[in-house]
Amino acid sequence: MEGSRVNGAELELFGESERSSRRLEAAGEATFPLAHGLPAHAWLWLKRGTMWLDYRSIDPRSGWTGDLDRAGVEIEVPVEPQVRIEALIASGEGPHVEFKECLPTKQSRRTLKTVAAFANGDGGTMVFGINRDEVTVTGLSEDKPPTKLRDHLVDLVRGTVIPMPHVEARDYRIDDKLILVLEVSPGTSPPYGLSTPDARDKPEYFVRRGASTFPAQPNDLSEAVLSRGRTEGDTSSRFAG
Repeated sequence: MEGSRVNGAELELFGESERSSRRLEAAGEATFPLAHGLPAHAWLWLKRGTMWLDYRSIDPRSGWTGDLDRAGVEIEVPVEPQVRIEALIASGEGPHVEFKECLPTKQSRRTLKTVAAFANGDGGTMVFGINRDEVTVTGLSEDKPPTKLRDHLVDLVRGTVIPMPHVEARDYRIDDKLILVLEVSPGTSPPYGLSTPDARDKPEYFVRRGASTFPAQPNDLSEAVLSRGRTEGDTSSRFAG
């Protein structure tokens, strides 16, 4: 929240199933015990008496959530990994989340264009084993152990996305069905492109807009490079040809 004169103010957390408040005596951390995790559509409100001083959405699905980072606010939400993944699925696809029903193969590696798009942006998560239209857990074929499936997925990323972004693959069970979750970190060496065997010398670049992945335009790539502290000169030389 903005400012430091918070003594006497009240910080209120509320959502669909939770509402609690804390009276503030000084600037610092405020803790809200949440037995059932962060409630859906959660907001923080800072008020003094009947006057609202500031507010922030802390719902991962909200477009307002980025305001927290820009305001220098950090929120620690200890949630079990399984619960977090279930909440991620329930929230649906968005700028940082994409669902796929099946794992990619060497023949369908173009699916991994979203990995490149996430790496060119603020990162994201791909969940495999989810019907994206019905948002239902269909699960993956278990013809191989989960560890082998995870290794297969990471190897495909390594052979398809250049440069190789930082990714982590984990397996979970939802309703006794296997899903794989691929976490893609924001790239430190953009732009990230998709290389295919028939066009290895000319990778394709992608960006994420809303819940869809699109071919990147030159200005998209320039922005991705500049956001990682590079210069326009680096951008033009990187994209020559």
